[in-house]
Amino acid sequence: MPKKSFLTAAMSLSAILLVTACGSSSSTPESEIKSTFDGVVSAFASGDGAKACGSLTPAAQEALVTLLGPETGASDCQTGVAKLAKARKALSAGDWKTFCESVDSKIADQIASDGPALNVPANCEAVGAVLNSDAAGKAMLKDIQKGVDESFGHFGTAKIAEIKVTGDTATGMSTSKFGQSPTTFEKVNGSWMIAS
Repeated sequence: MPKKSFLTAAMSLSAILLVTACGSSSSTPESEIKSTFDGVVSAFASGDGAKACGSLTPAAQEALVTLLGPETGASDCQTGVAKLAKARKALSAGDWKTFCESVDSKIADQIASDGPALNVPANCEAVGAVLNSDAAGKAMLKDIQKGVDESFGHFGTAKIAEIKVTGDTATGMSTSKFGQSPTTFEKVNGSWMIAS
C-alpha cells in the first residue's frame, strides 16, 4: 500500500472513531429519557413484559400490577403486560379461547355466567362465540374492545414531551390520542427509568 493511501485510510479511520466517540457522548438526559419512554411504549405494544417492566422503577412496577392485576390475574409486572397484550390481540381477532385464558378468572367467570341466559354452556369461550354472532353482542364487544384499546392504547401509542430534568429526576407529559398524563422519571444506576 502506498504511503499516501495508508495515510488517507488512517485519517478516515480516525474520523470515523472521532464521530463515533462524539456521537455516543453527545446524548442528553432528555434524549435518554425519550429513548427509555419510547422503548417502554414499544414493549407494551408488542407485549414484551420483560423489556417494558425492566425500564420501570420497582414502585412503578407495583403500581402497574395493581392496575393490571384485577384484569389479567397477574401478580407481577411482566405477566400483566404480556397477558394484557395477548387479551387485546385475541379480542381484536375474536379468539375467545385465548381472550378468556388471558383475563383474570373472575372476569372469565363473570362472562361465563351469561351462558345460560344465552342458551349456551356457562363458559367464557361459548358466551364469546354467541356474542360474536349477534348484532347486540357485536355492539357490546365493540364497547369492550374500545375500553381495552383506551387503557392499552395509551400505553402502546404514547409520546413524551415537555421533559424537565432536575438532577436524577425528571418529569414529562405523556400524550396519546386518549389524552395526556404527567410522567416522572428517576435515574437509577446510570439509567433513566419511568417512576410513575
